[in-house]
Amino acid sequence: MTHYEEHKKIRQELFQARLLYPNLVGVYNGARQRCNNSHAKAYKSYGKRGIRCEITFKELVYIWNRDKAYLLIHPSLDRKDNDGNYSKDNCRFIEMEENTHKRKEDNKIAREKKNRTHLEKVMIQLSNLKQNRNLTQEALKILAEKY
Repeated sequence: MTHYEEHKKIRQELFQARLLYPNLVGVYNGARQRCNNSHAKAYKSYGKRGIRCEITFKELVYIWNRDKAYLLIHPSLDRKDNDGNYSKDNCRFIEMEENTHKRKEDNKIAREKKNRTHLEKVMIQLSNLKQNRNLTQEALKILAEKY
């Protein structure tokens, strides 16, 4: 199947799905845009990081029904593993508020990890400086003994 034929098939499926699942079409298109369209605003956080949209619309409908997203006030598609792809096993629907909170927690953890790694680098540099200073002092002692 060519890319054009695949795209045409997807468009036909989405047209039919708009009648049954109007909210899901936007969710599906949003995930595909974030992962595939380098001009999309969120591409740097998804596609550029290597996250792919492997989920089909039928799988998204399955997840919608499995998680009873139709009962949620503001359903939001969530990836269980933040570094994982959009796939049937890695996605679920949760409340938007919970997803936003999770994103804030993930960002906080990432910032702490970045700060920790920065601190570790500084500690290594200080350790190297201390070792160099000790070496310099030892070299001065040796020079003083020789002369």
